[in-house]
Amino acid sequence: MDLRITSYGKFLKIKGVLNKRNFHLFENELQAILNRENSIVVNVEGIEYIDRYGIKSLLALHKSSVNNKKSISIIGSGPTRLYTKFKSETAA
Repeated sequence: MDLRITSYGKFLKIKGVLNKRNFHLFENELQAILNRENSIVVNVEGIEYIDRYGIKSLLALHKSSVNNKKSISIIGSGPTRLYTKFKSETAA
């Protein structure tokens, strides 16, 4: 399945596969929202698969939002490796 991104104001829903081929689309959409809003909610429940590029993209955007005093909330029971990586990165 390809990546499908749906945005409703400050809410972003991701469905499908987030990988090396399409992570830049996700980054562009999220950055466009963060340019006009101070906070965003990203629902990752629809992600069927995420590779290291997708995870790095989420981590980089999270760090960028902290540096720019923006808020990104990630919700939903997405892929296990995504949460495992976030736990290890935020604990460091």
